[in-house]
Amino acid sequence: MQKIFVVVVFMAISINNLFSQANENKNMSFKVTQVDLGVINEQDGVKSTTFTFTNIGTAPLVINGVSVSCGCTNVVFVKDPVMPGKSSNITVTYDPEFRPGFFDKKIYVYSDKRRKRNVLSIKGEVLGRPKSTEDTYPFNVGGGVLAASSAVEFGYIPIGYSHSLSLDIYNNSDNEVRIDIPRSTVGLEYSYYLTTPKLAAKSRGQIIVTFDFKQSERYEIYKFKIPIFVDGSRVKGGDIEVSAVSIPDVSKVKITKGVPSIFVPDVYHSFSLEVGMTHIFEVENEGDRDLKIIQVLVEDEGLLSYDISSSTIKPHSKEQISVTISPSTKIGRVNSRILLITNDPASPISEIRIAVNITEKRK
Repeated sequence: MQKIFVVVVFMAISINNLFSQANENKNMSFKVTQVDLGVINEQDGVKSTTFTFTNIGTAPLVINGVSVSCGCTNVVFVKDPVMPGKSSNITVTYDPEFRPGFFDKKIYVYSDKRRKRNVLSIKGEVLGRPKSTEDTYPFNVGGGVLAASSAVEFGYIPIGYSHSLSLDIYNNSDNEVRIDIPRSTVGLEYSYYLTTPKLAAKSRGQIIVTFDFKQSERYEIYKFKIPIFVDGSRVKGGDIEVSAVSIPDVSKVKITKGVPSIFVPDVYHSFSLEVGMTHIFEVENEGDRDLKIIQVLVEDEGLLSYDISSSTIKPHSKEQISVTISPSTKIGRVNSRILLITNDPASPISEIRIAVNITEKRK
């Protein structure tokens, strides 16, 4: 029975863009590696294309994973081995909603235990549908003020770099409004400010958020909210969420033989767990040298804690990571992630996503 895997990655900056030195698998012979989807009307919905490849090698070929440079792109592929001389397909679907304009998206196909990477691409142009003010600014900050989004998501930012993003806000009322946000704390790696503290009726302003890791040497998951006050009042639920992750700079890393190679058998975990109980993950070193787990980053540290059996994994060995739900965690659904930063030059950042249904501890 064929196992079909669907991959969706929601990251502002793809990790894979950093690994430009990865080797191509010459045994994967694609009919085409680039597809022009042409002109797409936004209101017509998703558009799909299929990349067909043949295993021209002498051994079975397995796709170990596929990732994309944008959450707008879905990928479906078969994970069963492709025998020599046989062919298989990779189906790529692009969602044009809220994405007018030209696009050029990369699809990264990993094989040979993630030591090889082939790059596919799709491009085209999206003709946007006519948009109302609410379409352009769907998030209600309060007091007549709207925002283009409820979140500013940076994704991964390498140490040694600085990056800024802007969020458009709009005064949809018929009167001038005063907007205030608290000052960001001096000395932190991030800062934010308003371009226009006073917004005339039916006018636009921006919130600028910057992360500066030029002088930083630590890896961390950043998550915080920016409260917005309109004419002195803060509306519940109107805060802007900001997120980013500082990671190693691997843009100049060269992939060589005889190196450690991390393999996480299950990247996505969905399970139920009682408060205070523990869930076990396995991590494997498929390389020929010791794999060093430099740091483990846990999103929502107040909800989850972790323990690892060893920070060094011998070649062709496995270790366990245990995640425990905090006794103070509320009952309900929690989505989180764990990032493993290692000395694997091909994949120094490995992400485990979890969706856990937290239940009361049995008496």
